[in-house]
Amino acid sequence: DGRALGLTAPRPAGQRAALTRAYRNAGVSPADVGLIEAHGTGTVVGDRTELATLTEVFTEAGAEPASCAIGSVKSQIGHTKCAAGLAGLIKTTLALHHGVKPPTLHVRQPNAAWDGGSSPFVFHTAARPWATEPAERIAGVSAFGFGGTNFHVVLRAYDQPPPRHSLDTWPVELFTFRGRDAEAARRSARALLELLQRGGQWRLRDYARHTARRSDQAAGRGESVRIALVADSLAGLAELLRRAAEGEQDPKAGLYAADDTTEPARSGGSVAGELAFLFPGQGSQRPGMLAELFVAFPELQRHLQLGAQWADTLYPPAAFDEEGKAGQLARITDTAVAQPALGVVELAAAELLASLGVRPAMAAGHSYGELVALGVAGALAPQDVLTASAARAEAILAQVEGGDPGTMAAVSATAEQVEEVLRTSGLAEAVVAANRNAPEQTVISGPTEPMATAVARLRDAGFAAKPLQVACAFHSPLLAGAGDAFAESLAGMTVHAPDFDVWSNRTADPYPADPEAVRAGLAAQIGAPVRFTEQIEAMYAAGARVFAEVGPGRVLSRLVSAVLGDRPHRTVPLDGGRGAGLTGFLSALAQLAVSGVDVRTGRLFQGRDAVDPETAVAERTAGWTVDGQLVRRADGTIPPDALHPARPVTELIVPENYASHGAAASGPDALVAEFLRTSRDLVAAQRDVMLSYLGGPVAVPAGRPLGRPLSQPLAYASASVAAPVPAALP
Repeated sequence: DGRALGLTAPRPAGQRAALTRAYRNAGVSPADVGLIEAHGTGTVVGDRTELATLTEVFTEAGAEPASCAIGSVKSQIGHTKCAAGLAGLIKTTLALHHGVKPPTLHVRQPNAAWDGGSSPFVFHTAARPWATEPAERIAGVSAFGFGGTNFHVVLRAYDQPPPRHSLDTWPVELFTFRGRDAEAARRSARALLELLQRGGQWRLRDYARHTARRSDQAAGRGESVRIALVADSLAGLAELLRRAAEGEQDPKAGLYAADDTTEPARSGGSVAGELAFLFPGQGSQRPGMLAELFVAFPELQRHLQLGAQWADTLYPPAAFDEEGKAGQLARITDTAVAQPALGVVELAAAELLASLGVRPAMAAGHSYGELVALGVAGALAPQDVLTASAARAEAILAQVEGGDPGTMAAVSATAEQVEEVLRTSGLAEAVVAANRNAPEQTVISGPTEPMATAVARLRDAGFAAKPLQVACAFHSPLLAGAGDAFAESLAGMTVHAPDFDVWSNRTADPYPADPEAVRAGLAAQIGAPVRFTEQIEAMYAAGARVFAEVGPGRVLSRLVSAVLGDRPHRTVPLDGGRGAGLTGFLSALAQLAVSGVDVRTGRLFQGRDAVDPETAVAERTAGWTVDGQLVRRADGTIPPDALHPARPVTELIVPENYASHGAAASGPDALVAEFLRTSRDLVAAQRDVMLSYLGGPVAVPAGRPLGRPLSQPLAYASASVAAPVPAALP
């Protein structure tokens, strides 16, 4: 293709030919491709040409708008020249294997050739899970070289079980230390510090694996976690270990210690120190929630595949303006999407905790979250939880379709105070205290006009009342009919008795073991008030002391603390605590571990590139290295019989009017002379431009008169050039 425009000029026809041949030979339609690894050099003309050609080919094949992620590894590692295509191929193969759509860094505004409303392509600025079955993951990789040597390869993922992990290096690592008492755990911390101080080529995750092995062995002896650390570097680990050995604790720094009076949390019975799972409901959802966990632990993606119809809304591409961000938030706030999307991430989070030995003695959910709690307790299969989630949302929206959907408002008052104002205002029949969230937080719900009056009356009574942006009047008599429709959907699903107690919003008591009673309770809950305060009090009375918020945000953690006040308890949000993503998750595990929960951390290292420094054999340092075309010893010196780097020498350059033996140059000699002359002019021009830009004097080479335009030929008598030095003879 370079014959048309030049060696480096992109030619759409050549790129199109490479694309169409590749997809024809692969027997794949571009419309089925989910990821494109573009050549993407970042040049204005090159990127515009490549994006326009890809858009044309994919659109003609019937690709839907926003159906394919596009990016380039060059944004992360730069242009590797002749290895650029190989780098893109490696990246794409790993993306297919792990089920991840990789990010393209530094994208603030896409190329002008991209039309966000119609283009088949979207951009990701952070890694996102690829929510399709492995056999359905298809990607294309482009590599365009000098002269129009255009290549495109089509790849499909191999249909196999997902890997345990997709990342070897994590932003932080978790360290847990067990013992019969606090001093025994401190001795373990000192032992790791001594191992760390021996030095070596070991990484943070290697020391974490060593600690996990010893901790899990101690768990088999019945020892509890007394100290837990979350470190982000070897230096940070050493400092935390020193502080831990001295008996300190500093949760903000990632240093957690158990209270010696804390009793171990167990999986059954009602004793002090029980672990309770809490599942947040509608209102906690947001685009991208818990994405980093789905990326780091590919096994969780089976839940995304069960809920594939909501995955694109759950993990949308990058938005480049406020309007785009607002649109993404609005789509996931829609009741029809928010409830099943929450179900996907909460089921996955509970499964991840269970794989690490974290299982609750009891559970509850707020509003919609109650359905997920029953699913985690085994009353419903994961697929049925998502099916029921969609049916629940549909029943609610159908109930208010074509009429007044109603609204809700948050009031800073007790439920009794709110109900008294409603009663004296004659509004008690229309407006109800729908969510009794905390002693000083009550949410009212009802038809729009009576709600406006209720808010005014409550403010007149001296209470703060804030209208909420909601789809309808949840948990009010307006939705009473939705329960009947939801009951019909539940009738066709298999329901079992819960494996552990799941506490009901409606009754503030555990669900009965009878499957029919479970169905009836779920249906009735839609139109009944959420008695969250009474529910938490009842769970506390039943022995719950550790409340883990299994889902996005930390709304329920704050409410629990507001309900229980100064009474002994611990709230542990998986997301939104000490950081988000992996950092937040590992910090939550640390808190659970020192709260008496039997966290087993060995699973965190299965399938990761991590070794135990105590037993592993250190790799021998390489005796020599290859640096480009040069071979060097480990100390950086070059063997005497090896090629040495070029060094400057003074050598005559062919003059501008060079002629052999006085005759005019012709044929090959003339071509060589012309090449040398034009190369000399190019280097001189670049030198002058750089010196001028840097403010230095512009040197005028010998033979070049002052004021002569750069476009005119230059004559040099000599120049400094780099020439290789022959290796020394033996």
